[in-house]
Amino acid sequence: MTSTPTIASLSGPAEMLASVPAMLGFHPENSLILIGLTGQGRTLRHSVTMRHDIPEPPHYNAVIDTMLKPMTRHGITSVCPIIVHPPDDDGPPATDLVERVGERLGLAGMTPWHPLWMTRAETGADWGCYRPGCTGCGGPLPDPRTTQLAAHAVLSGKVTAGSRQDILSRLDPDPEPVLAARREILAGHLDARWMLAPETEVEQIVDLLTEFSEGRDELSDERLVRLGILLGVHGVRDPLIGLLATPMAEQFETLLVTLVRGLPESIRADSAILLGLCAYYRGNCVLGAEALGIGLDLEPGHSLGRLIHILADAALPPGHITPMIDNACAELHRVLSC
Repeated sequence: MTSTPTIASLSGPAEMLASVPAMLGFHPENSLILIGLTGQGRTLRHSVTMRHDIPEPPHYNAVIDTMLKPMTRHGITSVCPIIVHPPDDDGPPATDLVERVGERLGLAGMTPWHPLWMTRAETGADWGCYRPGCTGCGGPLPDPRTTQLAAHAVLSGKVTAGSRQDILSRLDPDPEPVLAARREILAGHLDARWMLAPETEVEQIVDLLTEFSEGRDELSDERLVRLGILLGVHGVRDPLIGLLATPMAEQFETLLVTLVRGLPESIRADSAILLGLCAYYRGNCVLGAEALGIGLDLEPGHSLGRLIHILADAALPPGHITPMIDNACAELHRVLSC
């Protein structure tokens, strides 16, 4: 399931559909999407988006009710249901699912707004409305790159992926022979006497991050394993969280992706949790959820991971952790100025 908390004004059904890739961060397929709305008339404000693969009929109620839970927390009263799937032989796709969504919305005290469908989330794709005789609801889909939300995503440095799988594949593990070699390196680092003072390690990691992001340094297996160990040390990890409030946030995320792909399982959890935090804070909910899942599978009791999982599961906006990020940034500046 994908949940995305953002705020944006939308002018009508066509823009609503064309904005879906920017809302989710990828172009969905075979999807049930629920968009929580506030406001009224022709100017609506989108605040929460939930996505799930189209479920089998026995699971309709459970999936819909789970998707609606964050809506109630946000005080949403109107929801736009969207199906992304080619039409059935006799009409729009998944009409029984859309009818069930309407029923569950009623039980939750919410009203459906223009239940919509589109064959694909791409320019020129067919789209329509499930309401009979809805004037002007249908035709070719506008270019998703021209919507207000897409423009906002570009300005904030976010990239809309071609598919959800494109995002998930970023975390595919490195080949097993490579991981096996790094496990041997890790075995030689179990004695922590090689570690410097945490402040010194933080300084060196920030310097490394600059070199890494500029392409002037490729991580050796030795260095990668060392980083994985260090990110499990609170005195090193906690100040580095402050990088999310700096222009280096994107580079930090890229480094964490490299670590999650390449670290042995026994020291992968902290890097995965940090990546989950980074992606959640920067609005990449799919990458964040996948990284958090990896980290919590490896270390279910990880306190930071559990906190971010609770916030993300409730579709709460990243602003809820801004004080934590700001405190970490202040500590990072203190360390670097010593």
